[in-house]
Amino acid sequence: DCKAPSSITVENKIGEWLPLTIDKTYQLDAATASAISPLTTTYYPPDEAFKKYREIATTVTLQIKDKATGSVVKTASQNLMIYSGTTKSANFSWTPSEPSYKAGKYTVILTTHVTDPKCSSVIDDFKQQDIEVFPKLPDDACVIKAYPTTLRTAISRGQQGLLDIPAYYYHMKKEYNASYAMHLHYKGITANYKMTFTNKTNKVDKILTGSFPKSFTGERVDIAPAKPTNTVAWTPLSSGNYNVRLEMTSTDALCSGKVNDFSQGTRTDTVNVLAKDVDGDGYKDAQVLRTARGPLFSYGNVHVALKREINLALPLINPLTK
Repeated sequence: DCKAPSSITVENKIGEWLPLTIDKTYQLDAATASAISPLTTTYYPPDEAFKKYREIATTVTLQIKDKATGSVVKTASQNLMIYSGTTKSANFSWTPSEPSYKAGKYTVILTTHVTDPKCSSVIDDFKQQDIEVFPKLPDDACVIKAYPTTLRTAISRGQQGLLDIPAYYYHMKKEYNASYAMHLHYKGITANYKMTFTNKTNKVDKILTGSFPKSFTGERVDIAPAKPTNTVAWTPLSSGNYNVRLEMTSTDALCSGKVNDFSQGTRTDTVNVLAKDVDGDGYKDAQVLRTARGPLFSYGNVHVALKREINLALPLINPLTK
């Protein structure tokens, strides 16, 4: 059986008018090489002829499908002659544009098919990878995209912890050279944040505001900026799940007067605060059933009022017996 196994490298996050480059390398497996080995024939042609004899014709086909609809938005193919025991690269590119373009998820499928008559039977090889296409890029604007906020380490009520906040935030400008080729110029910017913490009872018990430093220094051309991770310190007032709403914007001078895209800088994530005794009073937060806002129990004319949270599972002592 002749088969051309392959590997695929795809940049999986792109925007409109940014070319998606797909580099694929093919290598003949041992079975293919053995099928054309000199051991199977008594004729030994000259070196050049022998080299051509050992080359195997292979067709490589690209297909890109819209994951939402299943429709094919791109097809292409290349014919290669691959010498046994070696590798050969094929390169495909796709620039998302109308009418096929729209923001969303796509699947890239590459197929290798050996077409050489020297092979009596053929096994096709398939590779695929999902990619994501983002909305149309602005011509001259600041962009913010936040990713999930997480706690760096587990914390309990009353214990300070660090929240990791990964996000892209930069200024981007399209520029064209004399050949009308587009280049993207990136510069770092500062960002402002507002974090709203809502506890398990849907009560907002903390709002934090501040700023993040410039995302990077200097200027980058056609090289997407790195995604910095900033940290914010936070001390939760209760245990359980918190909804953490992050709102990121920028008042950087590079963003002034521009139609900026901060829409992806707002998101809500959930973090969990452990329930355990953090203040040393002997009561676990997880067992708190009630907080005292007046008498909790009474015997006759004697009322016992709680001054703090209490575990109702603990035995209660009749104060009249003391």
